[in-house]
Amino acid sequence: MGKIVNDTHIIGERGVIRFHDYCNSHFPYICFREIVRNDFGIDGEVELVRVNEDGKKEMTGELLKVQIKSSFGSGYIKKRLDGTFYFNAKKVDLVYWAKYDLDVLLIVYDDETESLYAKKINKIDYLAAKRKSYPIDFAKENLLEKGKNDFVQRFSSDFKSRVNFDN
Repeated sequence: MGKIVNDTHIIGERGVIRFHDYCNSHFPYICFREIVRNDFGIDGEVELVRVNEDGKKEMTGELLKVQIKSSFGSGYIKKRLDGTFYFNAKKVDLVYWAKYDLDVLLIVYDDETESLYAKKINKIDYLAAKRKSYPIDFAKENLLEKGKNDFVQRFSSDFKSRVNFDN
């Protein structure tokens, strides 16, 4: 018998590809750097790009860490009748994300609908880490729509610069 490829691996890869495609199609461009070695939790980071006064795309140094979770059916996603859902975060994930100096953006890919959702993990989510798992609510406004180009407006206040000259 040959090596087995699990559906969870395929769906996980599909979610990363969808997020790459979303970032690549966004205007202004979003630079997604995937971690391809030693992926034990965080899947990568995004850096914002701006169009400068010369019309050139310029890296801003504003960063967010990214965790991508992909699901089909009733895996990570627990759907509600009104079209919303919650992601059942594990305590170990919340504790791990809380250790980062940079904010963490949770990307959830629903393979059933081929939809991407994004939500910044808040301090209240970290505080809930006392439980074994914690539901993180997602609604229609968390949907990442290709061509909408609103990522910067939605998340730019959450980005931090690599260098802080104020210290």
